[in-house]
Amino acid sequence: MASLQDFVRVIASSGSKSRFITYLRLFWIGIILWCELGTFHFSLVSCNWPDTVSLLQNASLSSTHILLIADPQVLDHNSYPGRPAWLQTVTQYVVDLNLRKSWNAISSRFHPQMAIFLGDMMDNGRSIVDEREYNAYVTRFKTMFKFPKSTPSYFLPGNHDIGLGPSANLTMKSLAYQRFKTHFGALNQNFKVGNYTTFLLIDAPGLVDEFSYAQSNFHDWREVTGGSIEYLLSFIEQRPPGPVILFTHIPLHRTNIELGKCGSLREKSDTIHPGRGAGYENLLPHPISAFILDKLRPSIVFSGDDHDYCDYTHTMSNGRSVREVTVPSISMAMGVRRPGFQLLAVATPQSISEGHNGDNILSAGLITDTLCHLPDQIGIYIYRYAAFGILTVLAILVINYRHDRAPCGSRRSINKRGRSSSRRSFSLSSEFGLANRQDFYTIATDEHRASPTISTRISHNKTVSSASLDSDTNTPDASLPLYIPSERNDVGHEKSRHKRGFISIVFPTSKMRRPKARSGAWLFRSARDFWKVAWPSLFVYVGISCLFWR
Repeated sequence: MASLQDFVRVIASSGSKSRFITYLRLFWIGIILWCELGTFHFSLVSCNWPDTVSLLQNASLSSTHILLIADPQVLDHNSYPGRPAWLQTVTQYVVDLNLRKSWNAISSRFHPQMAIFLGDMMDNGRSIVDEREYNAYVTRFKTMFKFPKSTPSYFLPGNHDIGLGPSANLTMKSLAYQRFKTHFGALNQNFKVGNYTTFLLIDAPGLVDEFSYAQSNFHDWREVTGGSIEYLLSFIEQRPPGPVILFTHIPLHRTNIELGKCGSLREKSDTIHPGRGAGYENLLPHPISAFILDKLRPSIVFSGDDHDYCDYTHTMSNGRSVREVTVPSISMAMGVRRPGFQLLAVATPQSISEGHNGDNILSAGLITDTLCHLPDQIGIYIYRYAAFGILTVLAILVINYRHDRAPCGSRRSINKRGRSSSRRSFSLSSEFGLANRQDFYTIATDEHRASPTISTRISHNKTVSSASLDSDTNTPDASLPLYIPSERNDVGHEKSRHKRGFISIVFPTSKMRRPKARSGAWLFRSARDFWKVAWPSLFVYVGISCLFWR
C-alpha cells in the first residue's frame, strides 16, 4: 500500500503528471486502433477456406469458394419503436459501423467467387410504404456489402424482407414481393456450380404461407402460379443429376428435439425450438420438411433466421441422414455476442458420373464448410471501452486530488522554460550529510545585499545549520541557502509565505498539516486532463469511422 501511495505521490507532481497524461493518450489511441481495426482482422487469422488442404493434396480438383451470410437485418428508424429518436440514431450508427468493419475484414482476407445471403437483408423491408425510403434503404445495404462486378451474389427472401403469415397486409405483401424481385432477384432459383453441383434457393416464407392457406382452405386450395410449392415440385420432377445443396431462410423441422442438439458452437439454447407468431416462424412445418428431405434428397442444407449457429443432422425413415447448418447472423444486434458467417467450398472432380445422386458427396470431401466468428462488439464496448474509461477517470481524479492535498513544498516548481527547478538545498543536504532533510526549512539568501541579514529573519527558537556556514569564518555564507531545523508545527498560511518570499517548504515534516483540496479546482483540472486524454482518441475514432463511409 505504501508503494502505491508513493507512486501516486510521484505521478501527482507536475512533470510526472504531464507525462502520465501523454501515456494515457497513447494508450487510448492504441486501444481505439486495435478495437476498431486490429481485432476484426485478428479474429479471422485462424479461419481459412475448408478445402485448402485437399486442394494442396489433390491438384486435379477445382473448387468454388462461396461466402454464406445470414440475417444482416440492416436497421432503420422503425427497428426499435420504443426508443427515443436520438437513441435509435445512435443504435443505427453503431450497428452500421459494425457491419462495415466486419465486411471490410471479410473482403480483405477472403476473396469469394460467389456470395449467398440467406435472407433478412433489411430489418423492415416488408413494411416500408414510401418508394424513396425503400430505395435509400436498399442503397444503404448495398453500400455496406460491396462486391466486385466479377463476383455474383444471390439473395434469399426472408420474413423481414417480404413478410410472413396471414397477419401481413396483402397489398404491402404484394409490394414487398415486387420490390424484392426488382432489387434482389428471383424468389426461387437454381443454378449449377462447377457443372456438377446444383444450388437450389427456395422461398421459405412463401412455402409457409401456401401451406398455412392449404391447411385452412384445403378444398379450395390450388397451387399458386409461380409460387414456391409449384417451383419445388417442378424442380423435383426435373431433378438434374449430381448433388443438390438446398438454401432456405427458415430451418427445417426437427423430429426429435431432445436428440437434435446444435453443437458446442451455439451460444443460446441447445437446439432450435418450434415457435410461430406475427410475422415469423422458427421452423418449416413438418410435412414440408419431410417432403423436401424424402423427395428432393439434398446433400446438405444451409439455413438462417435463427441468428445463432446450429449443426443438426436429420435422420430419415430409410436410415439416410442429411446435415443442416444454420448460419449465425453477421450483425451484432441479433442477440448473439459473436456474429459469424460460413465458408463453403464445392469441389468438382475431373470425371463426373452421370448417375451420381450425391449421397456420398460429403464423405468424398467434395463439399466442405467451416464457421468463422467475428469479434464480440458488445464485449468491446463493455469490457474495453467502458472498463478502461472508468479506470482512466478514477486515475485522473485521484492524481489531481492528491496533487491539491500535497503540501506546498512537495510540489516541484516549473520555470518559464517548462523545466523543474529543484532547490540547491536538495544536493546540499546529501553533500553535507544532514541527518534528515525533512527536518529543515530553506531560507534563501538576499542577493541584493552585501551580506544576508540573518538575525532579522531567523526565529529565536532556531539555529543555523552547519551546512550553511562558511568553513573558514564559521559565519553564514551568502552564496548558500540556509538550513534551519524545524521545531514549529505551524508553517504559516499560503498568503504569508508568498508575502515573505524567502521561505519555501522543500520536504514536509511529519507534523505538518496538509492543506484541504478545493473541490472546484481539482475537479476542473480533472475534467481538463480527461479531455486532454479523450480528444486524440475521439479524433482517431472519427477518422476510422470516416474510412468505412467512403
